[in-house]
Amino acid sequence: MKASCIRSVSAGYREDPEILPTFPDRFGSIEDARLFGKGFFDWYNNGHRHWGIGLMAPSAVHYGRADKITAFRRTVLATAFKEHPERFAKGLLVPPTVPDAAWINKPKPVPDGTGGLQKGA
Repeated sequence: MKASCIRSVSAGYREDPEILPTFPDRFGSIEDARLFGKGFFDWYNNGHRHWGIGLMAPSAVHYGRADKITAFRRTVLATAFKEHPERFAKGLLVPPTVPDAAWINKPKPVPDGTGGLQKGA
């Protein structure tokens, strides 16, 4: 898959209302909010592919499936390249890498010199 295709697929998850659940202005009740949250978080953790973690779903990274998925993607790209090299103007593509760590708010190192991380920041 070309990088431009990967970007458009990634963008589609952000923009396509059929794929991305949209938050209502208000929920009718706590039960409505819980029902919405259940579907939203299932999509976010299992369906949505995050650019910052190698176009993986968070659950794939969390449960240790990222290496296997990356290897499969690498095989698919190599097979496609072998069968249709004319479709790859820049040569063989490689899947995006998964970082060793990904943070929303990276904890600050503890200043006591132990090398531990303090929680919160």
